[in-house]
Amino acid sequence: MPITQDQFITLRNLYAHRSSWALWRVPKNLDRLRKREGIDDLSIFDDDTIPLNQLHPEYVFVGLNCANDVARRVPFSMFHSELPRAKDHKLRYALFNTPFWGSYITDVLHNMIGVDGGEITRQFSDACRQGRGKYLLDSFLQELNDVEQMLGRKPLLIAMGGKNNTLDVLRWAKDANLLNGYEIKHITHYSARGPYQNPENYRNKVWEELEIKAAEPITSDDPHSNGNREVAERVNRHRNATRSGEHSQQRRAFWNCFRDWCKKNNKACGTRAVHPDGMSYYDISNITVKNDHLKLRFTVGDENGAQWVATEIYCKDGQEQRNRIAQYRAQFEASIFGDSAPDQDWDSPPPHPNTIARVVRFIRRADWRNADKAPCAQMCADYEAIRKILKTIEK
Repeated sequence: MPITQDQFITLRNLYAHRSSWALWRVPKNLDRLRKREGIDDLSIFDDDTIPLNQLHPEYVFVGLNCANDVARRVPFSMFHSELPRAKDHKLRYALFNTPFWGSYITDVLHNMIGVDGGEITRQFSDACRQGRGKYLLDSFLQELNDVEQMLGRKPLLIAMGGKNNTLDVLRWAKDANLLNGYEIKHITHYSARGPYQNPENYRNKVWEELEIKAAEPITSDDPHSNGNREVAERVNRHRNATRSGEHSQQRRAFWNCFRDWCKKNNKACGTRAVHPDGMSYYDISNITVKNDHLKLRFTVGDENGAQWVATEIYCKDGQEQRNRIAQYRAQFEASIFGDSAPDQDWDSPPPHPNTIARVVRFIRRADWRNADKAPCAQMCADYEAIRKILKTIEK
C-alpha cells in the first residue's frame, strides 16, 4: 500500500537523517544500472516530484549502523552514496524491477557509529551483557512502531547482512521479545566481497534469497516519472503470494513444529537455525567435501497438489559441483530409500532461475501444511544418512 504525502513528510521529519527508500534515479540506459550513475540524485524526493505511489513500507530493509555522523546529512541520502568505497549501486541493481523497489530502508543501531560491522556487533553484544541492549534499540523500535501505525500491520523486516551483523542484532531483539509478531528475512549485504563484488552475481544472490522470480521488463525510461503501475501491482502480488499468503504461514508453522520436535528429542539438525520464517527452505549446516563447499538444508514444496518434504544438498558453485556429488547416486539412494524407489528423480531443477547453484533433493511425500503431521524423525534420519555418506566421501 503506497503511503500518503502526510506520512512521507512525517517520516522525513523524524528519520530522514538516518533512513531512506529503496528508490533511486534510474539511468535511461539501463546498462548503467550496474554503475554509480545517478545513485546520489535525491531530486526524486523533492516535494513537487515525490513518487508516492512507489513508496511502500510493506518491507523494511535493515542495515546495521551508520558509518559516520548523520547530523549533517541531506534528508534520505542514506544508502544513496556515490563515494568509491560505497556499494549502494549494487543494492539498486538488485532491487530494480522487483516488488521490493520503493521499500523503506533504515539501520537497527542508530547510536553506534563505525565502519567495522564485526566490531559494532561485538560492542552491541557487550552492551547486552551489561543490560543496555534495549536502550540501543529504542529509537529503531520507535521508528518501526511509526511505520506499523501507518501500514496498519507489521512490515516484513529484511536484514542486510547475516551472522555477526544485522541479522544477529534482530535475532537478539526477537529473543528479548522486542520484535514479537515480526517476520525476519535476510539478504547478503551489498558490500559483500568475493563473487558478490560483481553486481550481476549480487543481484542473482538477492533474488535467490528473496525468492524473486524473473519478472517482465519495465518499459518506462524512468519509473519515477510515471508512477510505474507495473511495480505497484507486482508488490501486491508478491505480498499476497509470500508474506501474507497462507502458504508462508503454513511453512513457518511447519518449521517451528520441526524445530520444537528436535529440541525435545535432542536432534541438533533442527536447532542450528534460529527463528524459522516462512521461506520454502530451512538451512541446517555447511559441509566441505573434497574442496566442495556444500550446504545441507530441508525444503518443502507443492506440485500439482502433491506435497513433499526434502532433504537437500545445495551445490552453490553449479552443475560441475553437483555432478561430482552425483557420482555417489546409488550409495545415497540405497542408504535413504533402501529398496523403495525415491519419490522424485535424481535430476532436480535449480533452486532459482537466476543462479548457477544446483541442488540434489531427496524427496518424501508429506502433508507439510499440517504441522501436526511433520515427518520429523524421518527428516532427521535422512539428514544423518546424507551427512554420513558425505563424510565418508571426504575421507
